[in-house]
Amino acid sequence: MERAHSLLLSEAACSQLAEHQRPQFVFEWLTHLKKLLPVTDRVDIKQNQRRLIEQLSGVLIGSPGPPTRWLLAHCVALLYRLGDPIAASLFVDRCHDIIRSKDDSPSGLPTRLAAMACLGSLFEQLGRMLVGSFKDSLTILLKAMKSAEPGFTEIRQALGRAFSLSCRLLRAHPARLLRYEWKLGSRLLTVGQFADDRDDTSYLVKALNREGYGEYTCDITNEAGAGRCTFLVTGKAYAPEFYYDTYSALWQNKPRVYGFKLQWTQMEPNAVDRILAYRLGIRQKSQSRWWEQEIAMEGSIQKGELLTYNLTELVKPESYLVRLTPITRYGEGDTTDTTPRTDL
Repeated sequence: MERAHSLLLSEAACSQLAEHQRPQFVFEWLTHLKKLLPVTDRVDIKQNQRRLIEQLSGVLIGSPGPPTRWLLAHCVALLYRLGDPIAASLFVDRCHDIIRSKDDSPSGLPTRLAAMACLGSLFEQLGRMLVGSFKDSLTILLKAMKSAEPGFTEIRQALGRAFSLSCRLLRAHPARLLRYEWKLGSRLLTVGQFADDRDDTSYLVKALNREGYGEYTCDITNEAGAGRCTFLVTGKAYAPEFYYDTYSALWQNKPRVYGFKLQWTQMEPNAVDRILAYRLGIRQKSQSRWWEQEIAMEGSIQKGELLTYNLTELVKPESYLVRLTPITRYGEGDTTDTTPRTDL
């Protein structure tokens, strides 16, 4: 791809490509840059260095994949080694900020891994020029490379049930001298230390009561920092799921009045306490006021069971919004909205 073959990335050419073609374009540019930098006059490198760093920084924060991030790291270090190395410490600081970031989005991890790769190449190629940053980099990397799973989990449980929460260490440096601490909110539940042959810890709730609902945390710590597992234990029922293939769901009462057969199933009805009722809310979309009533449920609802309620006195051509909320002895669960059909 000739458009990529220059010292600077051709941003105009890149912008003309489709979104899925741009990563390949950037990869080819980095591949060429890796070969071009060692044979380019140092004066030309210094003249373009500031703009090159801006473009390479853009690649860094763009969530590059494994092949691209290793090329990126090599090119960044090569640029500072063959050009002006004075500003390399500023790039190191930028990598520190990225690695310390708490961004848990899908793009966050690739960006942090790219920053780690850049740090490794910078220290490898510049050596003693960055000796002042080495201690800070090491500390930040040790903290970043220790984590636990699951990061966050929501658990729905009925009162009186027993269940276990488990937190597993993924990696840690140093690997031993690891302590764990379980809490419910701010209340300490238990503390301990990992045995040499274990990489997980569990907490058993023997019989869940109302005070047992809330956020459980397990902090795993050593001298490098802490990793955390978080579990939100709740008794909220899952949302109902509306059924849209009802035969003859609409019927005409009067010239401008119609009825609608509302049908739904309950997602995972046995995950929590028995659903006692549903709160039905209905309003015209042109108005803000809700009309509400409770639909009582007799007996337990089975998974996949089709539930029915007839909506009457709906006026054409008004459009309606219908809301269903399951209710257990814990309280209200998750809500689902739908709009009934009006085509008779």
